[in-house]
Amino acid sequence: MSETTTWACAVSVPASASIDVLILKITGYLRYVDDFVLFATERQRLEQAREAIRLWLAEERGLALNPKHGQLRPARAPATFLGYRISRAGIAPSRKLRRRFRRRIEQAAAEGEEALERCLQSYAERHGERSEGA
Repeated sequence: MSETTTWACAVSVPASASIDVLILKITGYLRYVDDFVLFATERQRLEQAREAIRLWLAEERGLALNPKHGQLRPARAPATFLGYRISRAGIAPSRKLRRRFRRRIEQAAAEGEEALERCLQSYAERHGERSEGA
């Protein structure tokens, strides 16, 4: 039994963009402000969506896609999106993000208990966790 390949394409558009993912006929996507990753089982569908986005950016905003982004690739390999590692296993902070957070914790701990508490609270809020006091 062969497995269907899922393809991914990452692009960045203005946050005010009215590009509707449903119009692009893409069923899977991740979006954060002006960055998003599109997923589809058909490479051609992503090529068409990327072209529609490229045209919209050029015509409506006078912008162009960043050549580093918008590349199509199989989604079976993990990828990093906005500092998070995305894989079949789920979404987790990338190594770089974990190192940065570890340095911030060490810095805050050196400044004292209050700074450490603020640092941990900030992390919890950013990642949807709540402390016992909240």
